[in-house]
Amino acid sequence: MRNKIITLLHDLEQKHDIIILLAVNYGSRCFGYASAESDWDVRFIYVHRPQWYFSIGKTDDTIELMLEGEHLDIEGYDLKKALQLIVKTNPVESDWLHADDYYILDRDFLRAMQDFEAQCYNSHHAMYHFYSISVKHNQRYLDKELTLKRFIYYMRGLLSCRWVEENGSHPPVNIDELIDATITDAPDVCAKAHRLLALKRTSKAHDMAIVDAELAAYVVNLQHHYEKQLPLYKTGKHQADLEAMTRFLMDTVMQSRPTKSE
Repeated sequence: MRNKIITLLHDLEQKHDIIILLAVNYGSRCFGYASAESDWDVRFIYVHRPQWYFSIGKTDDTIELMLEGEHLDIEGYDLKKALQLIVKTNPVESDWLHADDYYILDRDFLRAMQDFEAQCYNSHHAMYHFYSISVKHNQRYLDKELTLKRFIYYMRGLLSCRWVEENGSHPPVNIDELIDATITDAPDVCAKAHRLLALKRTSKAHDMAIVDAELAAYVVNLQHHYEKQLPLYKTGKHQADLEAMTRFLMDTVMQSRPTKSE
């Protein structure tokens, strides 16, 4: 599958006349709880030719490709959109910048993007993101039908809140690392969380889960904690250097490929 994905990414470059600077394995395969039947999710950041950025017509800043028969979902953002999302502290994009499995990677580009993310990272915004997706997921699914994938998704969001609260930076993308870094006050719960992940990796996504009562109570208590604490936190001011980010955008676009002759 890896070779097929790389071929599809290069096909997208040709079709849309772009250069892909970063393409990452995302979703459950990135988070570390994929099973054999898990979908393949690929996310990427790209640049157009310089003249594209001066068009007065409508220009799409997102490219999507979905192959349902192969359980493959590919989506990419133009660099300008990616930088705008960094300024707003978009934790989904931050995941892309801290993953450990890339199909295409310009290391200098990645380091620059990580530096911008660190400058702009707003802990309050990030915590609200992780909390809200966990609670919405809980209300939408867990109260009705508990599956392995759904509980793990719920747990990951709340543990991410704890990481951000304690460290002020983006949490580990790999959920095993996140568990070890955040469930430090309850060794038994930590071990049970790891066992649940191991079960997910050998099971089907929609298998019903019997979540250990101690683990479930621990995660629910985290939800109650952030329900009370989040409104009390003050929103910190990010230090985005918009001029530097603009120069980076211009330099990257111009250096990635010379202007096409007409």
